[in-house]
Amino acid sequence: MLTSTGIIVITGEDTYAHTPKSKATPSQDLTWLEYLKTHTPEELIDLRKTAYTYAYGQEGQTFYEILHADAARFTVFNKAMMQQEASLPTLGMFPFSSLQPAVDAEPDRLAAGADRRETGDSFGTGSRLVLQDRSFALDSVPQELLKGIEKCPYDFCTEQPVKKYNIFFLRRITHNYQNGGCTTILTNIAAAMGPTSRLLITEAAIPARATPGEDLAPYCMDMLMISIGGKERAARGNLPPCSPARACIS
Repeated sequence: MLTSTGIIVITGEDTYAHTPKSKATPSQDLTWLEYLKTHTPEELIDLRKTAYTYAYGQEGQTFYEILHADAARFTVFNKAMMQQEASLPTLGMFPFSSLQPAVDAEPDRLAAGADRRETGDSFGTGSRLVLQDRSFALDSVPQELLKGIEKCPYDFCTEQPVKKYNIFFLRRITHNYQNGGCTTILTNIAAAMGPTSRLLITEAAIPARATPGEDLAPYCMDMLMISIGGKERAARGNLPPCSPARACIS
């Protein structure tokens, strides 16, 4: 965010320098500075000791536990997420209909989608669909908006309850976690996949270097995600390490 607005400059990989703008920027009210002074790098990626939990004085809980405890805030969050989803074109980037032959050959093997309702009607394969998320997230989506889609409460860091599906689709899931959490998620999915199962992952890839004047949204999202223990990944290394999950990514 600071480099894309020209407040600081990037001098090398993960190396930055002050500018007159940064030196003139007040910092006494920034929670991030106090958090970084009082927490270790390991705590930054601990889902229960993040900058968000620190700012709300609720360390020991996760971002989603804090969010769900406030009904009004959770409602606003859901509406904001739905509005953001409407502006993302990524669902049209993969030809889901090309998987139709595999679905027709084994119709009892479902497609498991991991995201909100916008995912479900975008496969175009005519297969049964399962939407997985935490219970409170699924409960916030009326069933009438999920025609032909089954809800399946699920914690992505636990054993995958559905086995050998045609498609396992993770949409905007891995950016909620650092590499260790992503490896756990991918390991669980790899164990549940059949010989011809496909794993599709949809995430944003941010540029390695920011250019002043460009779209700030990717960098804003990166700051938001790291404040809750996740991260947006740069184009040079968008996918988390997958070798421990025994998955072949192409």
